[in-house]
Amino acid sequence: MCYTTGMRVRRRSFSEEFGRFVQEKRLEAGQTQIRFAPRLGVSPSYLAQIEQGVVPPADRVSHMAEGLGDDPALWLAAAGYEGISNTTGVETPLVPGATRAETLAGKHLTAIEASLPVLALLKRGTVTFAKKDDAPKLACRPEDAAAADYVIRVEGDGGLEPDVRAGDYLLVKKARSARRGQLVVAQVGKQRVVREYGGRTRDGTVLKPRNPYGYDRIVSDAVEVIGVVVRQIRDWPS
Repeated sequence: MCYTTGMRVRRRSFSEEFGRFVQEKRLEAGQTQIRFAPRLGVSPSYLAQIEQGVVPPADRVSHMAEGLGDDPALWLAAAGYEGISNTTGVETPLVPGATRAETLAGKHLTAIEASLPVLALLKRGTVTFAKKDDAPKLACRPEDAAAADYVIRVEGDGGLEPDVRAGDYLLVKKARSARRGQLVVAQVGKQRVVREYGGRTRDGTVLKPRNPYGYDRIVSDAVEVIGVVVRQIRDWPS
């Protein structure tokens, strides 16, 4: 049983996470953008854009990885391309008790090396947290475990934004502030919600769904950001 590029591919055009991923590769090599760019097969100016968060097409990402002698599957996953999990034809064993997405989200090729607690459920735009001691674990890549603090599982929440579906996992970093356009977890009175952060206005902090036909827009002085979504993992069907 193999999982290859025959599955649906989803591209994210902007990813700060991928920008940091590439920048860390460059810093590990101890090189400037001018010296590092030729190894990736891109211009220094394009490398600068990538480190700022611009995500190249999938084939370009693969070529960049190959230029460093890295596994393209790891780079594709870091870039946010869903459905490209195992390009070598090597079987990816399922971890006992884990779903296919939980397994493939790990190393993509062999063993799971890290995990994050699934602390909450997102349903109808509202987040419900569970007891931390009882939280199941989501297998993930080490860089995801380093970038996030916990996971929210999505259940029947297509109204949040077009790309969020039931079975998805949202990896969340605890935070007290956010930038416009980021997907955040926020406390609004006694309720916790997931919305896009729209900044502050004279009427209060703005939270809005990315899906225009989704949940209500919130404008309130009672909004408190408690986390920022740093990555989304798709739960592929069986």
